Amino acid sequence: MEGEANFSAFASQGVFAPWREYGFFLQAAIGEHGRTLTWPGGLDFCVDALWLEVAGKRPEDLVPNLGKERAAYAQA
Repeated sequence: MEGEANFSAFASQGVFAPWREYGFFLQAAIGEHGRTLTWPGGLDFCVDALWLEVAGKRPEDLVPNLGKERAAYAQA
């Protein structure tokens, strides 16, 4: 699959605060075993998160009961 992942909603929030510095953002690299997009300090996105973003899907789209399981867990 080829596409563009837009994680701009995360920029400058919490652990993603370093993205405010363009020089830091440019340090992106493919992680060990090719399964993550990483930055220094342990900041990364796994291949699954990248695929979901590019495909325009949510975890619940692939696992329909996931939303129900989350709700049941939250009520417990």
